[in-house]
Amino acid sequence: MSTAFASIDIALDSRLNTLTSSPPVVWENTLYTPVSGTTYLRPTNLTGTTAQASLGDTGLDKYQGIYQIDVFAPLGDGPGAANAQADLVADHFSRGTDLTSGAVVVSLGDVSRGTGTKDGDRYLIAVKINYTAYIAPR
Repeated sequence: MSTAFASIDIALDSRLNTLTSSPPVVWENTLYTPVSGTTYLRPTNLTGTTAQASLGDTGLDKYQGIYQIDVFAPLGDGPGAANAQADLVADHFSRGTDLTSGAVVVSLGDVSRGTGTKDGDRYLIAVKINYTAYIAPR
């Protein structure tokens, strides 16, 4: 049985767990009540379509996606703190970094920043990390 999806998630989430001085992280399918006046992060793995990368029944599959980390900062303080946190996240997931979970290697690509927007009582910036993994077919 393949564990491709789980292995990719574990590799990316484990990397986020090593971010120094990280604000709280709101993991997928967990309950969290934001504390007023504090910043927090919310990662989401936006998976793309899996494609056959090499010929034959045993050719590797190419998994691509975007690991998006949303930075939620207090609203009304300007963009400075949110931008600084977005830069820390982007630096931590720099292009060319390889992450491993079991036999799966996830290679990080370009990192970009979304437009800052208001989200309830928070200012939100999305940091988007492109990744690729080549995994044996199912």
